[in-house]
Amino acid sequence: MNETIKTILSRRSIRVFRPEQIPAEALEEVVTAGQYAPSAMGAQQWLLVAVRDRELMARLGEDCRRTLNREGDPSTARPQRCWCLARRTDTSPSGTAPV
Repeated sequence: MNETIKTILSRRSIRVFRPEQIPAEALEEVVTAGQYAPSAMGAQQWLLVAVRDRELMARLGEDCRRTLNREGDPSTARPQRCWCLARRTDTSPSGTAPV
Protein backbone atom coordinates (compact mmCIF):
# COMPACT_ATOMS: atom_id res chain seq x y z
CA MET A 1 0.00 0.00 0.00
CA ASN A 2 1.16 3.53 -0.78
CA GLU A 3 2.79 5.29 2.27
CA THR A 4 0.52 8.32 1.93
CA ILE A 5 -2.60 6.13 1.99
CA LYS A 6 -1.22 4.21 5.01
CA THR A 7 -0.67 7.47 6.85
CA ILE A 8 -4.17 8.73 6.07
CA LEU A 9 -5.79 5.45 7.10
CA SER A 10 -3.81 5.15 10.32
CA ARG A 11 -4.33 8.69 11.58
CA ARG A 12 -5.94 9.15 14.98
CA SER A 13 -7.50 11.94 17.00
CA ILE A 14 -5.69 13.06 20.13
CA ARG A 15 -7.78 14.46 22.95
CA VAL A 16 -5.44 14.05 25.90
CA PHE A 17 -2.21 16.01 25.84
CA ARG A 18 1.06 15.86 27.70
CA PRO A 19 1.93 19.09 29.50
CA GLU A 20 5.33 19.57 27.82
CA GLN A 21 5.72 21.49 24.60
CA ILE A 22 7.13 19.91 21.46
CA PRO A 23 10.52 21.25 20.33
CA ALA A 24 10.35 24.57 18.48
CA GLU A 25 11.90 22.92 15.40
CA ALA A 26 9.08 20.34 15.24
CA LEU A 27 6.42 23.04 15.60
CA GLU A 28 8.10 25.05 12.85
CA GLU A 29 8.06 21.97 10.57
CA VAL A 30 4.32 21.53 11.13
CA VAL A 31 3.62 25.20 10.34
CA THR A 32 5.85 25.05 7.25
CA ALA A 33 4.05 21.92 6.01
CA GLY A 34 0.73 23.69 6.54
CA GLN A 35 1.89 26.58 4.38
CA TYR A 36 2.14 24.14 1.47
CA ALA A 37 -1.53 23.13 1.75
CA PRO A 38 -3.45 23.71 -1.47
CA SER A 39 -5.95 26.54 -1.74
CA ALA A 40 -8.51 27.61 -4.31
CA MET A 41 -6.70 28.97 -7.36
CA GLY A 42 -3.48 29.12 -5.32
CA ALA A 43 -4.75 32.20 -3.48
CA GLN A 44 -3.53 30.98 -0.07
CA GLN A 45 -5.45 33.69 1.73
CA TRP A 46 -4.77 32.20 5.13
CA LEU A 47 -2.26 32.65 7.87
CA LEU A 48 -1.00 29.93 10.19
CA VAL A 49 -0.37 31.01 13.76
CA ALA A 50 1.37 28.85 16.37
CA VAL A 51 0.78 29.87 19.98
CA ARG A 52 2.49 28.49 23.09
CA ASP A 53 1.46 31.04 25.72
CA ARG A 54 -1.40 29.54 27.77
CA GLU A 55 -3.01 32.89 28.60
CA LEU A 56 -3.04 33.92 24.95
CA MET A 57 -4.39 30.49 23.91
CA ALA A 58 -7.23 30.90 26.42
CA ARG A 59 -8.08 34.38 25.10
CA LEU A 60 -7.96 33.23 21.47
CA GLY A 61 -10.01 30.14 22.32
CA GLU A 62 -12.64 32.31 23.99
CA ASP A 63 -12.77 34.60 20.93
CA CYS A 64 -13.20 31.55 18.66
CA ARG A 65 -15.97 30.12 20.86
CA ARG A 66 -17.79 33.45 20.88
CA THR A 67 -17.38 33.94 17.12
CA LEU A 68 -18.46 30.38 16.28
CA ASN A 69 -21.12 30.32 19.02
CA ARG A 70 -19.74 27.09 20.48
CA GLU A 71 -19.44 25.69 23.97
CA GLY A 72 -16.27 24.33 25.54
CA ASP A 73 -12.72 24.24 24.23
CA PRO A 74 -9.81 22.48 25.97
CA SER A 75 -7.29 25.09 24.74
CA THR A 76 -5.65 25.50 28.11
CA ALA A 77 -4.97 21.74 28.33
CA ARG A 78 -2.74 21.92 25.27
CA PRO A 79 0.88 23.00 25.56
CA GLN A 80 0.71 24.68 22.14
CA ARG A 81 -1.89 25.25 19.48
CA CYS A 82 -2.01 26.25 15.82
CA TRP A 83 -4.74 28.31 14.24
CA CYS A 84 -5.42 28.73 10.56
CA LEU A 85 -6.88 32.15 9.91
CA ALA A 86 -8.50 33.15 6.64
CA ARG A 87 -9.69 36.40 5.13
CA ARG A 88 -13.14 36.80 3.72
CA THR A 89 -13.07 37.97 0.13
CA ASP A 90 -15.56 39.30 -2.38
CA THR A 91 -15.64 35.81 -3.88
CA SER A 92 -16.80 34.15 -0.64
CA PRO A 93 -20.12 32.27 -0.81
CA SER A 94 -21.82 35.00 1.24
CA GLY A 95 -20.49 37.70 -1.07
CA THR A 96 -19.22 39.76 1.85
CA ALA A 97 -16.50 42.34 1.47
CA PRO A 98 -13.02 41.65 2.87
CA VAL A 99 -12.77 41.95 6.64
